[in-house]
Amino acid sequence: MRSVVKALAVFLLVFAVVFVAGYLFSRDRWQQEATGAIHSVLLSELDHLLGQTGDLEGEEVSRALMNYLEPTVFAFVFRADGSLEFWSWHGKSWYEEDTAGEKSSQLNRDGDPTELLPAEDRPAAGETLFSHLQARGSLTPLTLGGRTQGYFWSGHHTFELIEENRQFLANLGWALLIGLLVAGLAASLSSWKAFQESSAQATRVQRALIREADLRRQWAQDIAHDLRTPLAGLRVQLEGLADGVLELGTERLPLLLGEVNRLEALTGDLLALGRLESPEMRPELKLCLLSELIPPLLTPLVELAGSRGRTWTSTVVDGTFDADPELLHRALANLLTNALAHAQGPGLLTVDWSASAGGVLVVITNPGRLAAEEQTFLFQRLHRGESSRNRPGNGLGLAIAKAIVELHGGTLLLQNVGTGRVEARLFLPSPNLHRQADRNSRQWVRGA
Repeated sequence: MRSVVKALAVFLLVFAVVFVAGYLFSRDRWQQEATGAIHSVLLSELDHLLGQTGDLEGEEVSRALMNYLEPTVFAFVFRADGSLEFWSWHGKSWYEEDTAGEKSSQLNRDGDPTELLPAEDRPAAGETLFSHLQARGSLTPLTLGGRTQGYFWSGHHTFELIEENRQFLANLGWALLIGLLVAGLAASLSSWKAFQESSAQATRVQRALIREADLRRQWAQDIAHDLRTPLAGLRVQLEGLADGVLELGTERLPLLLGEVNRLEALTGDLLALGRLESPEMRPELKLCLLSELIPPLLTPLVELAGSRGRTWTSTVVDGTFDADPELLHRALANLLTNALAHAQGPGLLTVDWSASAGGVLVVITNPGRLAAEEQTFLFQRLHRGESSRNRPGNGLGLAIAKAIVELHGGTLLLQNVGTGRVEARLFLPSPNLHRQADRNSRQWVRGA
């Protein structure tokens, strides 16, 4: 019996050493690779911001990094003189405002960032965070034209600071304890399996982070490509004005204003789409009335359709349901405008609502046909089909509409139906849907 206990004790000791060593090795490797990946992404964004603005203003830094600063990522940005301009730690963030009053309120609300740091990262008494990080060699310089404009420190929180990982480790501990109570062999097998799962999870997180960084780089490239056209148009015209080749007259101003409006619309839509795709985004659900949503949107489009030899018809069945009215208004406006803009030839455009116990269905149709080669890219960001090249727009309308619908847990389809018609089908599940006793339908029929 004594020999069995000794053998079991040796086995458990060896197993514990191997398990802990393997876990520490996997954790450190995951930490290094995850930190390196996010550091490269943030450095690229800050260098790009410096190249555009020449400064590290707190609000601009916050906008540049907002899509990357998840609760698992931290970042600190300092000016060249060591003053703190921006920080984000475990989901909390702060940036320097423009006015003294706003600075004070922001600081009072968020407190001292050093209180959030682990003990090993906190500066000693009489030492600033900047000098502490500089002495440790943790700061990366941000330069422009050979001059250092500031510094930043970033990385990925340690494995144990992430809530999901802490939960994972807690569950693992219980599994090990129960396994040890059952039998030494069962404990060893269970623990080894848990170790393998831990290593696999670290690898999956690393791959997911790299894949996410690649997607965001592609997203940045797409944005830069779409911004290049209006910027080039503005540059050519402004250079012509500066060289005296062009004259600033009543015909030139609308062209310049048009390019500026295009830039403004594109940046606004990009910010909206980024906000909608953020994991923290949640719709503000309110009670909405079916018959009050369509008419305000449709009224200005009816006259425009008539001038193009087309006719709108709409049927709205009264009833109430839960949704975010502002977001839903934007999605519907994008779909209705898209239907009118892409209608081919004179004909009837329709929009119909139907309500059931499961939710709300909106069907919008217009004359036309979707090309087979374009159907895969309909909801892709910044994609514009051949028929849209010479029309106003930036290729984000359908992507925004789909993001809004999916935020509500719904679906959005765009497809060819019948002979020569295109249908947009929007469905919103609404368990709290209320249908009125009398089906009060309202009709609009106008045209040329």
